[in-house]
Amino acid sequence: METKAWGGRFSQPTHELVEHFTASILFDRRLYAYDIQGSIAHCRMLARCDIITHDEASAIIHGLQEIESEIERGEFAFDVRWEDIHMHIERRLIEKVGPVGGKLHTARSRNDQVALDVRLYLRDEIRTILHDIRQLQRTLIDVAERDMSRIKAGRMASVRARGYPGRVFQGQVTVVYPQVNKESRTVRVRIELPNADLALLPDMYVDAEIDAGSAEPVMAVPDSAVLDSGQRQVVFIDRGEGRLEPRDVKLGFRGDGLAEIREGIAEGDLVVTSANFLIDAESNLNAAMKGFAAGGAQP
Repeated sequence: METKAWGGRFSQPTHELVEHFTASILFDRRLYAYDIQGSIAHCRMLARCDIITHDEASAIIHGLQEIESEIERGEFAFDVRWEDIHMHIERRLIEKVGPVGGKLHTARSRNDQVALDVRLYLRDEIRTILHDIRQLQRTLIDVAERDMSRIKAGRMASVRARGYPGRVFQGQVTVVYPQVNKESRTVRVRIELPNADLALLPDMYVDAEIDAGSAEPVMAVPDSAVLDSGQRQVVFIDRGEGRLEPRDVKLGFRGDGLAEIREGIAEGDLVVTSANFLIDAESNLNAAMKGFAAGGAQP
């Protein structure tokens, strides 16, 4: 088979540039297994309908199976002159089994062949994609701006969905998006984690814990011990006999209900962890601290 399927229309050979332009073999060679699968099924149908003999069908099927093995072993020669995977297989089949190989196209158009190959290919690709989606789910979470310096790609994360209490999904931070939400003062983080049973659904609320700690020990107090006005952070030191001393502090990272104290207190200081008053603004904080100074630091 040294002529093209449509070669009878032209008296001169096709220009090399046209062959490269019209050939699809560079990408449709991936359809070879589906093309052979469809051809074997079609061949069996022809034999069952007595259009070809069973011996002819056996020879064609054996030849197709040999061609599939050649392609899988990397021994099959692809050439742009034969344009697509269908012509490549048909040409090689006729080389192997002789003119009987041409009977494979009986009651079958090239369009039928292409449509079947693509449908079979897409079916398997969709299954692969669905499998990958089940195996890997992306979760977007918002992290407080103050913690963004500790969140980096590669950090491990534990995700708990409110709809599945007690269940923990383990994943990994893959992206820390480079913008801050100006309303919530948060940074968006993407976590990739297994979700084989599709338990995690789009727009589901989750709570995430990201491993961002350091092995170095730090000084920390409970979050309830810190009075934060937004401009200042203050803790109260217990001086004994009912006396409290307000102390400005510099905070570090927060997590697990604790706040790191970088400046302002020393190891061994007794820090008040709760009180029966509320300071929610800078003016209230200043007033409370003045009250402590004027009243002899009496609570």
